[in-house]
Amino acid sequence: MISEDELLPTPKKTIINIRQPPIPTSEIEFAHVVSEESDNNISQTNNIQSELSSLKTERAEERKKRRERTANYLQQPVEERIKVLSKYFGQVPQMGVPVQLTHDQIVNVLNMESLVDQRALFDYANSITESIYGNKVYFRGIIEFSNVCQKDCKYCGIRKHMKVPRYTMPKEEIIEQAVWAYENHFGSIMLQSGELNTEGRIAMLEEVIREIKKRTGGGGPGEWNKGLGIALGVGELSRESYQRLFNAGAHRYLLRIETSNPELYKKLHPNDSNHVWEERRDCLKTLMDIGYQTGTGVMIMIPGQSVEDLASDLLFFRDIGADMIGMGPYIVQDDTPIGEEWMKLYGHLNEEEKKEYNRKLFRLSLKMTALARILIPEANISATTALQAINPAGREIALNSGANMVMPIITPTKYRVNYQLYQGKPCIDDTKEECKRCLTDRVKWSNKHLMLDEWGDPISYFRKRQMEVPNK
Repeated sequence: MISEDELLPTPKKTIINIRQPPIPTSEIEFAHVVSEESDNNISQTNNIQSELSSLKTERAEERKKRRERTANYLQQPVEERIKVLSKYFGQVPQMGVPVQLTHDQIVNVLNMESLVDQRALFDYANSITESIYGNKVYFRGIIEFSNVCQKDCKYCGIRKHMKVPRYTMPKEEIIEQAVWAYENHFGSIMLQSGELNTEGRIAMLEEVIREIKKRTGGGGPGEWNKGLGIALGVGELSRESYQRLFNAGAHRYLLRIETSNPELYKKLHPNDSNHVWEERRDCLKTLMDIGYQTGTGVMIMIPGQSVEDLASDLLFFRDIGADMIGMGPYIVQDDTPIGEEWMKLYGHLNEEEKKEYNRKLFRLSLKMTALARILIPEANISATTALQAINPAGREIALNSGANMVMPIITPTKYRVNYQLYQGKPCIDDTKEECKRCLTDRVKWSNKHLMLDEWGDPISYFRKRQMEVPNK
């Protein structure tokens, strides 16, 4: 049987660290103790060392056999391997050609257990990505400029009632990070924060956006690919506020719907006028109407969510015409109501069971990424940071399973520890230079090409508006 890891599109550079772990520490320590036995136990020592040597040889042979089996499987043309997907799709898929799927078909794919079939799904999704974007990957530098939030979402690490030191970066410091991104050839950035719908916040953002545009040689709405591209992720605002920020020069907006199921939304949020699913949905419509390139997304495997919910989420993205998809696995955050619920369900798991849970969570997240590419082929799809939190090569694998975008964090290191939406968030001790270098390498290891100095606009945005797609 081909092994679990060998049927992931894992980059060769990373395989060394993931697939061939050293001898378990316990065996090393045991061998060390044995080596210090007295002369009376030399015979016993030799026997044990011989057994350890034999065990190492057996493991090496098994690894060799697995590699050979995998090599034989991967030598088959991808066009042939993806034919197994016909039992899920109701038709034989063609490389690079999207198919239309029903809700039931999507559910069947999400429930897919065969590792061979999953690898075929990831390869098929990658073929669609490459038919549209080639092997290009785009950067979005994230500046988490404030963790002040008026919302009280039950899963979030910066929710209103979370005990965390609050900060808002000074305007000049935000601008400095943006200019650094421009000078380091990032095509665009995302200004991200907790939700705070006040005149002071909107006025500050207007000023920051205009100054970033001024310092990077950019213009206003409609002047594509001039200066640094600016995306916003600052939550639900009024139409007037969205328009003001668009007029200032922002052209993208990410507002995760969190779930397309209004009933599940109620379970994940307080039941008050500040947390209404229909209003969040209407904000997405408003953003598109104004002219933003609009992104959305959900969490995967949050308590209370079903596979049917996830299938509906994907169809929701497709039906609203999302230009960008940002999805990540749900990772528990202590001291939150949903975190407490997760602990009741899974807190008893031992280490092996936790590994199995994360394995399933990771693969389900990859299936969602692949299906998003199949259903919304021209959208930008992010290889999210949360994937790396549960698999060291998570983002690289996602880039070969349908994703075409990575988002290095360029928030100053001193703020990062207080912007943890979930536990175990990677990179909180890194500098922006380290994040840039790390993700540049990850893209390279993925056999993809990082596009510098480009906004990386989704083709879908221009096609919907019958506009010519910019060359750059």
